Amino acid sequence: MLAALGMLLALCWFGFRKCKTVGGISGGAIPQVLYAAGYSIEEIVELAINLDFQSLLDYGERISRVMLDHYSYGRHKGDLPNKGTFKMDRFEAWLEAKLNGAWPDKIEYWTMATDEKGAQILLTKDGMFRREEGGAIVQISKSVPPLGKSICATCTVPGVFTPVEIVLDSGAKLKLWDGALSWEAMRPITLVEEHYGATPGEIIVCDVGAELNTYDRLYNSIWKLLCGGRCVPPMGRKNGNEDKMLLVLPAVTAVRTFEFTAHSDKKWAAIMEGFAATVDALNKAYRLTDEQYLQGKALVAEFNRLLGSCKKAAPGTLSARTQALLIDKGVL
Repeated sequence: MLAALGMLLALCWFGFRKCKTVGGISGGAIPQVLYAAGYSIEEIVELAINLDFQSLLDYGERISRVMLDHYSYGRHKGDLPNKGTFKMDRFEAWLEAKLNGAWPDKIEYWTMATDEKGAQILLTKDGMFRREEGGAIVQISKSVPPLGKSICATCTVPGVFTPVEIVLDSGAKLKLWDGALSWEAMRPITLVEEHYGATPGEIIVCDVGAELNTYDRLYNSIWKLLCGGRCVPPMGRKNGNEDKMLLVLPAVTAVRTFEFTAHSDKKWAAIMEGFAATVDALNKAYRLTDEQYLQGKALVAEFNRLLGSCKKAAPGTLSARTQALLIDKGVL
């Protein structure tokens, strides 16, 4: 979520504000839906910095029970866990309140989850669509799925969160998990190309899972062993015409996976990691003037100096100085 917000921050600063569609999967869906709903970048940053995600979660099952049940009944069949350590009912209510219970109408927004067979489930204001690997996109429900529930669905890491169920037109309940678990992992590029008719040069992708830190690599290895191969996103696969797209690859080191109560200093550091990666990606794609690139690199360098000087400072110092820097440079 935070690195994807850093990408948005950089894009808005450099004037890339107009878009035909905005979408996101997993945690990256959150800042994107707020942006599509009309929140300013300043408002989104404030929400992200002040959000205590842990307070919006309820405990479900103990992780030992979740893993034991899954190991006993589903792992050997390649199934995903049907239980989770946390429930996201309060987070869903928070989203619905922030989004007024409606899909954005200013910018076309989409998100994507995966079903129990690993198919992509595209969730939009026009209904729900399903695509298996190598297959066509097929509409499975014309009813508009609840937006808060749709965001929760794409964030449902197996075993960590209880799977989300969405009711189809037929009355059947479709159980959904993290959108990053499909064969396209964190980059569902061909889905955007096929469903929305986007050309490669029009697509901007932020993949926060491509450059894993040591903690995340260890977590993925352990979770894959305990939960099974389907419980972590597939790595190393190239999707579509990636070489022709603007691909942002932040290496997030400031905040660990599932660090729900991260301090604002850490959050700002993660946001700026996404910001810095976007500056480099825009320059690599020849989307910036020389002056813009130098301004971006100078700002990143100044933040890095702040980061070093605030290591022994009181908590909150880095946050205050980073916000002041961004305001002074016209980013916020």
